[in-house]
Amino acid sequence: MKQKRTKLNEQPDIKKENIRLKHEVQKLMSLLDNLPGDIYWKDINGVWLGVNNKGMASLNTMNVATKKSEVIGKNDYELFTKETADRFRENDKKVIESEKPISTEERNTLKDGTIIEQLSVKSPLLDEDGKVVGIMGNTIDITRLKKTEQELKQAKEKAEAANQAKSAFIANMSHDIRTPLTGIVGLSEVLVDEAVKDEVKEYAKMLHLSGEQLLSLLNSVLDVVASNNIDEDSLDTTTFSLRALLSNICELELPATELKNLELSLKVNDDIPDVISTDKGKIYRILLNILSNSIKFTDKGVITLEVEQTPKNEKETLLTFIVSDTGIGIPKTEIDKIFTPFYRVHPSYEGHYQGSGIGLHLVKKYVDVLGGTIEAKSIESMGSRFVCTIPVEISDTIEEDTPLPSYSHENIPKSSLAPTTDINQTVEQDNSNAVAHVLLVEDNPMAMQVAASMCLKNGCTIQKAFNASDALTLFEKEHFDFVISDIGLPDYSGFTLTQKMHEFEKDQGVEHLTPVIGLTAHAKQEAFLAGNQSGMLEVFEKPLTLAMLQGFLKAFGKTDSTNKEASTKIAPQRMTELPLLDVELGISQLGTLEDLKEMLSIMLTQSMVITTADIDTAFQTKDWKEFKKLVHKFKSSCLYCATTKLLKHTQELEKLTDAVNESSIDEQYQAFQECVAQTKLFIASFLSSKA
Repeated sequence: MKQKRTKLNEQPDIKKENIRLKHEVQKLMSLLDNLPGDIYWKDINGVWLGVNNKGMASLNTMNVATKKSEVIGKNDYELFTKETADRFRENDKKVIESEKPISTEERNTLKDGTIIEQLSVKSPLLDEDGKVVGIMGNTIDITRLKKTEQELKQAKEKAEAANQAKSAFIANMSHDIRTPLTGIVGLSEVLVDEAVKDEVKEYAKMLHLSGEQLLSLLNSVLDVVASNNIDEDSLDTTTFSLRALLSNICELELPATELKNLELSLKVNDDIPDVISTDKGKIYRILLNILSNSIKFTDKGVITLEVEQTPKNEKETLLTFIVSDTGIGIPKTEIDKIFTPFYRVHPSYEGHYQGSGIGLHLVKKYVDVLGGTIEAKSIESMGSRFVCTIPVEISDTIEEDTPLPSYSHENIPKSSLAPTTDINQTVEQDNSNAVAHVLLVEDNPMAMQVAASMCLKNGCTIQKAFNASDALTLFEKEHFDFVISDIGLPDYSGFTLTQKMHEFEKDQGVEHLTPVIGLTAHAKQEAFLAGNQSGMLEVFEKPLTLAMLQGFLKAFGKTDSTNKEASTKIAPQRMTELPLLDVELGISQLGTLEDLKEMLSIMLTQSMVITTADIDTAFQTKDWKEFKKLVHKFKSSCLYCATTKLLKHTQELEKLTDAVNESSIDEQYQAFQECVAQTKLFIASFLSSKA
């Protein structure tokens, strides 16, 4: 009886539970009906078991059904076309077999012809035992999202096109401004050389300096335009000696540090690999920019370039370059802005430091392309520290670099002046005793006049061409020692011209191809890449300068046996005519007379005492490797101090060490010592007599 009464007492509880469950189901269905997606569920055979209101609205729009009773109990083939049903059924089977959700994008057509994009997520429908008994789907209309994505893509493409147009406009405008400006700079250099009156010469120098400052500003603008196009495709990976590169950079900056009485320290541990593979040019630009910046903003103390590594494996490592200084530092509020283009901590109107504010921006660009990182830390009045980490490959052998001419401010005296001919006429001259026979290719009359005048005054014979086609015709008829060509020519580019010239020579069986040097009014970086691919030896920014031309003549002028007699006659005359000290050249290189005096004082008390003593020790012990190294180091001092006669002797001495002809070295070394003694006396007299 007790158990019977218990069952009777439980009956009301079951009714309540059923009512509660019914309410829960209603709440669940209400929730499903109000969800934004089309929610539906089917059994394992694809028969529809349920669908929410949003799903019914979509089925109605697709002209499938208007009421749930028309859907429940039917399969996909009874509701949709066979093509659509096949697609739905295939997806359902994947979910059932894998027992995992899948997500697909579907394109469907409404009854009014509208095409809609839908995202469907289907999941396994499980019973109370966890067995798959069907699928549950949720389909969302993403047509608007897709449209927005497309709009964003189009907007991005338009923005990129606008940015490219802006860059092209700036580059073209810079080129259009540069073209007449290079003419002004070139002609002003000619005027400096030809002016008789000191006053006119001074005006010409001022004009030349102003023009070069404008060119420098334009170059900065072009560098920024070019930097916007830097990406991984612009990498030019080569294998080279890291220590040689670092030594070259420090040697280049040594005069600047000596001028400011700063200590420059290079620290490279023995465990750092020497032969590495990466983009040598970009590494060079990165370190040179950072190092120059540190020297610029440091008035006393030490500049340090240190290299550390974090090996990844036997063939790869991370090199960390650390440049630290004891300079003025960067304010904490400004440190995050220093890599922004044209940003300067010290504005130009303050007048303390020169520059366009793009150096560190380019550094950041190059570091990013190399896959590295860079950060800066600084304390005002105490100094700054730049840490740059770049991944490189470790190698065993160094690739031979393409030989490039060595350009210096060597003051080679001019030969007797040849008459300047009309720029539209072909120049007919005797090439036998010329320093070099040169083909000039330039479509700008002013630029052609400047280049022709400069070549003729330096003992060259020339031919002129104002377009690439005429240049190629001349090239196929005559032999030239080298070619100087503008890149932007009216018919086809200087790059294409170079390829055609070299193809012609190869067909003729020529072993040593004629050097072709390019001049450009566009960004040098872009031009250099194209020039390198075409076979052009090097690309320089316009205008052609006397220093450039003298470098070309030194590298490619006639020094073979056919002109040996002429060259031996000219050489002694040139050596004797060279001044012990070219004051004007020194001032143009260093900035002011005071700067020149300071550098000469350093040379007199240090290089001419310590370095020359070391050179003599190496000479006496016949350590030619060390001898050449020290002579090369001493040559830099001669170059920057404009001791032109001693520079020439040093260069000749350095050349002889390559062949290690001891008798020739002995003779030249005696001449070198005599010139050192003469130059010492002259510098001492100059420093004591000049106010």
